Amino acid sequence: MKSSTMSLPEPFPNEPDCGYRMQTAIDWNQYRAVVFESDDWGACETLRDHEDAVALEPVLKRMGRPTRSQGTLESPADLERLYATLEAVRGCDNQQAVFTAFMPMGNPDYAAIAASGFQGYYDIGLDEGVPPGWERGDLTGKWREGVARGVFSPEFHAGLHHISPILWLELLRDKGPDSHNARTLFAHGIYTQAQHLPEYHGMNAGMQHEWVGRAVARFKNLFGYVPRAGVSSDTLSMTEVVWAVNGLKIFCLKNCRLHDGSVVTYDTKPWNSQDPDCPMGAYNRRHDLVYLSRNFHLDNVKRESLSELTQAASASWQRNEPVVVNTHRINYVGLDPQRCDEGYETLTALLNWLAAQERVRFLTTAELGQLYRDGYSIRQIGAQRLLRQWSQPVMTLEIPGSITRVLSLPGCKEQPSYREGDKTVVDLKQGDYLLL
Repeated sequence: MKSSTMSLPEPFPNEPDCGYRMQTAIDWNQYRAVVFESDDWGACETLRDHEDAVALEPVLKRMGRPTRSQGTLESPADLERLYATLEAVRGCDNQQAVFTAFMPMGNPDYAAIAASGFQGYYDIGLDEGVPPGWERGDLTGKWREGVARGVFSPEFHAGLHHISPILWLELLRDKGPDSHNARTLFAHGIYTQAQHLPEYHGMNAGMQHEWVGRAVARFKNLFGYVPRAGVSSDTLSMTEVVWAVNGLKIFCLKNCRLHDGSVVTYDTKPWNSQDPDCPMGAYNRRHDLVYLSRNFHLDNVKRESLSELTQAASASWQRNEPVVVNTHRINYVGLDPQRCDEGYETLTALLNWLAAQERVRFLTTAELGQLYRDGYSIRQIGAQRLLRQWSQPVMTLEIPGSITRVLSLPGCKEQPSYREGDKTVVDLKQGDYLLL
């Protein structure tokens, strides 16, 4: 019998090996998008309360982590303060500011881990609650309330925040000062360490798939949808594929940009899936991922530095990039009220400046990624949907679901549309729209 070979076409012809391409062209100076990306919400990793802060101060000093630098888990009151701050300002489309909240989806089950003699890793999904001693009230209800109010947009951060369960168990079983410190923190329900233990260390592709799949399932159980975006500086090259297979469409922090636009890499994390040459908003067809960067940094910035921040925002739009803000929960939630007040002073001053500028809109990471991918985005806010079409003079869209009216923003002028089966068809000029 003769063997035969079939000549198959190249699946992605005429593309560079990296697979990057730009899907759409958007004038980001005309559509001055601002995306607040805020990490670590829901993580029970540092100090639970002031009692722990006093007891652990010597340990934290030895680890180079002074008490003031530590955050804690948010409470419903903390979230309400954030929500009210964001609701107080609106963009030119009359839509309020919003935080994209990247959330680790698990925290350690300390009792089960201790019972195993530090041999097995066990955790408590964020959809199930928090470890004993970390209770804050109805956080689940408050997170969901923020989603419904349109000011809190959760996305995927980690299974365990910046900690490899494999390396952590080894540290807990080992000897020496680092292991002693780790066990001391463990006894107080804390898993943060002085050294970085990258989350996916020691996990092959199958292990990563199981680990991420469980976290994504928890996210969907908590919020009712599969996360669209993920961010982590711990990712490996294969992690991109694992995220994509589990339904994520946006890979954040492919690289990081300073306020002057220059790209920096994490020299302390050479293993991760960073690429300084990846353009903002590039699309990788092989992985079916849109890549984003952060180019605006709000951590540990005083209100007195507002002029530096405003210059950085203006420079981003002039470079034809959206403003993607890097900020963390620790700026707004912690055991030091002064630090939190300072964080809110800076945030409020920046929000007020942004709201006073022409053509500024506040977006979620999911909206930004879809705009780069498709030229338009649709976001659910309560019973309404917010649609942005920023890429074509006129775009014909078939929108699934029941829609009775399409209103342009900010004037709420009704746009013509018609039903076609189970879809609504509408021709939309560039702009912003409410779907009712």
